[in-house]
Amino acid sequence: MERPNLSQPRQVYVCQNRTCARDGSAQVLKEFCQHELIHTAVRPSGCMGCCGSGPMVAVMPEGTWYSQVRPSDVAAIAEQHLLAGQPVQRLLHARTFAKQA
Repeated sequence: MERPNLSQPRQVYVCQNRTCARDGSAQVLKEFCQHELIHTAVRPSGCMGCCGSGPMVAVMPEGTWYSQVRPSDVAAIAEQHLLAGQPVQRLLHARTFAKQA
C-alpha cells in the first residue's frame, strides 16, 4: 500500500459556499475536524467552482477532488486516503482525473 508523501503538509479544503453549505458541508467539515490527522490541516474554503457536485472536498498538494461527500464518507477519506495513501474511488470528482491527463 502506497504511503503518502509527507514532505509537504497536506491541506484538506471543504467548500462552505452556498450550494455546498445547503447540502451539508458544515457537517462534513465538522466530521473532518474530529479526526486526528498528522501533517494535515483541515480548512473551510470558498466556492470550488463545482456547484451541483457538492459538498466538495479537495486534498492538496496532490490535487485530489471529492464530490458529494457526506459526513459518513469522512472516515473513509481520512483512513483510506489521508492515512493509507489510497484515494476513495467512489467519491472522486472528474477534476481529479483532468489534472492527471
